[in-house]
Order: sequence, then C-alpha cells, then structure tokens
Amino acid sequence: MMKPSEDAIFSVSGAADFEKLALEIFRLQAAGCPVYREYVSLLGINPEEVNSIFSIPFMPISFFRDHAVITSGENRPVKEEGEMGSFSSGSDTGRIVPGAGNAGRIFPGAGNTGRIVPGADNAGRIIPGAGNTGRIFLSSGTTGVKQSRHIVREISIYDRSLEDGFRHFYGDPAGYAILGLLPSYLEREGSSLIYMVNRLIQLSGNSIGGFFLDDQADLFRAIEAARSAGLKVLLIGVTFALLDLAEKHPCDLSDLVIMETGGMKGRRHEMIREEVHEILINAFGVTAVHSEYGMTELLSQAYSHGGGLFRTPPWMKVLIRDSHDPMSHSSEAGAAGGISVIDLANLWSCSFIATADLGRMHPGNLFEVQGRFDDSDIRGCNLLVS
Repeated sequence: MMKPSEDAIFSVSGAADFEKLALEIFRLQAAGCPVYREYVSLLGINPEEVNSIFSIPFMPISFFRDHAVITSGENRPVKEEGEMGSFSSGSDTGRIVPGAGNAGRIFPGAGNTGRIVPGADNAGRIIPGAGNTGRIFLSSGTTGVKQSRHIVREISIYDRSLEDGFRHFYGDPAGYAILGLLPSYLEREGSSLIYMVNRLIQLSGNSIGGFFLDDQADLFRAIEAARSAGLKVLLIGVTFALLDLAEKHPCDLSDLVIMETGGMKGRRHEMIREEVHEILINAFGVTAVHSEYGMTELLSQAYSHGGGLFRTPPWMKVLIRDSHDPMSHSSEAGAAGGISVIDLANLWSCSFIATADLGRMHPGNLFEVQGRFDDSDIRGCNLLVS
C-alpha cells in the first residue's frame, strides 16, 4: 500500500477530501503499525469494512507511553533501535546568552553550530535513516511516572505541520517577534513544545525573539525592541509562568498576542481556563488570551483566539466520543465527552488518538477543552518549569 504524500495531507480541502485521506491513512496504519494493528484486530474490526471516519477505532493515548507506536512504509521499515548520539544541528542550534543561573535567552541563528548531547532519559535517541531525520519527543512528567514517547520518523512533516498551521491562523512568522516564556530548549530534551517555539523563532528571522525563564527584565527589553522595530509580538508561555508574570509585573501589554499552552499540572492549584484568562486579561490589558492545544502525541496544533474555543487546521479534526462507549463519536454542536483527534500529520505513528481530555463541540467545528479524565497522569508542559 502506497502512503499518501505530505502534499496531499497539507493541501486537504473539504470534508469529503479529508475523509478519503483519513481512510487511506487508517488502512495504511492498521496494516503497518503493529500496536495499532493488534488493537484493531482485538476489537474485531476489518479495516476494509471501515468506510467512515466515525467508524475508525481511536487508539488510547496511553499506548504512546507503553508501546513503540510506529508505522512502517513499503521502502523504509522503521525500527526503534538506534545509537545514542547528538541531534543533527540543522534546526536545534542556538547560542546562549548567559545570566545568573544560566537564565539568559537562547537565540537561534545561522552559524551557531554545536551538538545537543542526549541525557539518561533517552530523549536524544536517533532513529536510523538518511540524514538522521527522525526524532523522539517525550512528554513532561513527574518523577516515577513513565513518559509518553512519540517516535517521529521524519521531522520534516512536523516542521511543515507547525509552520503551515501557524500561517493558517496567524500569518507569516516573519512578521513577529516570538518570545517563549518557557524552559530553555537546552535545559530539557525531548519537548515538542520547545521544538515548535524554537522553530517559529527561527522562521521569524529576527534576533529579538528567544526563550525566557527567570530574567523577566530581559523579556521586557525584548518587547520594547520589537515595538521599536514595528514587529507584532507573540508571547507564548506555560500557564504557570504567565500567571507568575501577571502577579509580579502587571503592565500594559495590550498590543501583544498572549498565548497560553496548558494548565497548572501540579505547579499550582488547578484553575479553570476562564479564571486564568481573567487574571491575564486584567494584568496585561489584552482583550483576549489565545491558547494552543497540542501534545507530545500529536504533530499538529489547534489554536484559540480567545474564549477557549479552538479551531483545527484542515488536516486535523476533533470528534467527541461517548464517555461510556469509546466507539461512538459525534461532531455535532453540543456533544460532550472525551476528545478524540484525527491528525493526518501523524502519518508514521498513529493518526487516530483517543485523548484523556474532556471537551464539548461548538457550532462551526469549534471545540472546548473542559478537563481531563480522573485517572489521567498529572503531566504537562508546566512541569518543565522547575
């Protein structure tokens, strides 16, 4: 079976085109991904008889924690074996501007060669292949909790997904100074969120953007520099860090796009999204707080421009599954239950994921995240702020 092309995935248009491509990828993965193939078989489902996205079985997201979720193609079977080594320096390089406690910024840029040395968590294992184009992303997690691993055979498909997705919702990254209120990429390995923001900073093509952690004075200097340069400013941060900034440095940031990426996840007491957004709106004078919905197990992101209502790019779709019947899904406005995601960019792993999030559909194919199932691991990007 021939795999769909990346061009086909990222040029998908309309519901019929999406469903046709989703069914092709389902059959590819039901045959070529061992853990998904076994799951489909145990459910007693014949892939050839599945003729609707609502009949596709969605794999529990926990499988990424307990199994190697890999789909092989006809010409390049993928094995999880591989040598410990450094990442290729093409998209990961940057220079560190030191500060107290190494709290400086990381500036991506050309000519900043170097190697990122893998740690004991195996975050740097390289998947064999031409040019070592693979990568393993790891979920953040508490000590003693097994992390999910997303084995990405071709990092180029993730690059295209995040770049095309950002342009779809926000335009050309070159018009922005992108400031990450996030852990430095060199401090923790394997984070897909850090990779995403670092890639967007590189695409912005200016030296103002970077990562910030403890040096908030440097953050405000960067904001002023971006204003002077006539650039739009995207401040993207983990919710915990944005709330810290709001408490310590409330000020007029009404001209910024402020984007949060998730909940407290053990760093503070849990707060509902509306409460978080109200604090940030009052502290910074913005009319709305943007949000990003993504996770280690997905190669695409959904975005909200305010109010916690998310839109997906054309190659991604959210369905709501019945909390008592995991095979029953709906996309109708008002449907509430577990969030299942079709991410066509997950071509070489599994595109059909039953997440641990709870949500509700809204008119216009918008969706809202309302919480998580009680037995979900406490994990998330805020755990990277330590």
